[in-house]
Amino acid sequence: MTVRNFEQIGSEKEFLETYREELKDKYEKPSVTVDSVLLRYHEGQPQVLLIKRKTHPFKDCYTLSGGFVEKDEDLDQAIRRQVKKETNVNLTEDQIEQLITVGTPGRDPRLWVITVAYLCYLKTTDESRA
Repeated sequence: MTVRNFEQIGSEKEFLETYREELKDKYEKPSVTVDSVLLRYHEGQPQVLLIKRKTHPFKDCYTLSGGFVEKDEDLDQAIRRQVKKETNVNLTEDQIEQLITVGTPGRDPRLWVITVAYLCYLKTTDESRA
C-alpha cells in the first residue's frame, strides 16, 4: 500500500512507517547550523563580536560565531553551546532571539546548509575571550 492510501485509511503508526520507507530518499536533506549576531552597547555605541575562523572554508576570515546543530539538539541549545565554545560567553534564554533563517543554495561551499541566525544581546559587562 502506498503513503497516499495510508493517509486516509491506515493507522498513524502504519502511515509513518510507510512514509519513512517510501519517501526517505525523495528529498535532499540539508544540514542545519546556527549563527550568532552577538551585540552589545559599549559607551553608547553598538558592537558586534566576531571570531576569526581557524579552519577552512574561509580560514582566517572574520565571521559570526556558530556551527552545526547536533542530532536531537534544540536550536536554542545549539546557539548557546556554540557561542560558549567559540567565545567563552555564557548566554541565557532571555539573551537570544531568532533573527532570520537562510537557506540559499551554494551559500556554504561544503554542502547545502540551512542556518538559523540569532540576535544575542550581551550585557556591557560581558567579555569574550575569542
